[in-house]
Amino acid sequence: MTDDEARRAELNQREKRMAQREAGFDIRQRDADQRDIDAEQRDSVADMRDHAAGERERAADRRERAADERERAADERERAADHRERTADQREADLSQREIDNELAEWDTPPRS
Repeated sequence: MTDDEARRAELNQREKRMAQREAGFDIRQRDADQRDIDAEQRDSVADMRDHAAGERERAADRRERAADERERAADERERAADHRERTADQREADLSQREIDNELAEWDTPPRS
């Protein structure tokens, strides 16, 4: 083998090694890019799940607030009914007392002649 042939063979070997290195780099870069894409997809899925969980939590909070409001309204209706009942009892007691007072007044009034 002549010196030129030896240099060409060495150059060819170097070119092959460079091509292999570049191919290896390209493969590693594609793998890294795919890992980045996969990570972004996982993050996106996690974000969507977090968002959905947040929506469910907000909906549960709204339902709880509505239930609290219904309970407060029921309590208010009950208080109003109790007030009406106390008022009716007081009127009945006042009427009974007036009847008693009227009867006593008749007893204290001398008969007309």
